[in-house]
Amino acid sequence: MIEQRKLADWFVEQMRTPPDPEAELERDAFEAEKAALLHLWHVRKGRKPATARTRTEMEFAASLEPCPSCGGSGLSLPTLQGAGTKWTLSGACASCGTNRDFTYQTEGDPNAATHGPDELSRLPSFLISEAKLRAELERLIPLAATDPRARQRALICLNELVKLAEIDERDARRAELHALISKG
Repeated sequence: MIEQRKLADWFVEQMRTPPDPEAELERDAFEAEKAALLHLWHVRKGRKPATARTRTEMEFAASLEPCPSCGGSGLSLPTLQGAGTKWTLSGACASCGTNRDFTYQTEGDPNAATHGPDELSRLPSFLISEAKLRAELERLIPLAATDPRARQRALICLNELVKLAEIDERDARRAELHALISKG
């Protein structure tokens, strides 16, 4: 009975103690990373649809899909419409003007998600495969020395490829990608 009272007193004291904000942030970051990795595993196994988080990610993914009319890439003046978890990116092919639409499942409003300027989202992309990112990076490397837009896209590819690596392999991935760029 005394042990139960001590335990009850301990619980009451814990409830009175305000949470440590730093520990809360660390736990939230850990839980978000765990959820993202689990979601990525489900996407790779075909158990969940590949979802987009940001408009930037959607535009980047659309730019990797060749136009069925001319084989070109990119959209002129893309517009984004939707609600909830379904959004459509529309625009004309930058090369031939053919109207194109890309509908994506999202994790909410893609306009509301924040991310850095050299990434598609704070977390790894579920929408774009590692193979597509690597192919785009290899295409961009020869152009990056003279074209600032190619350099920016290459940096995005690099950051996304590092995020897709397992946590303990990220430093090795960074070194591998740095060597790839140095050759280009």
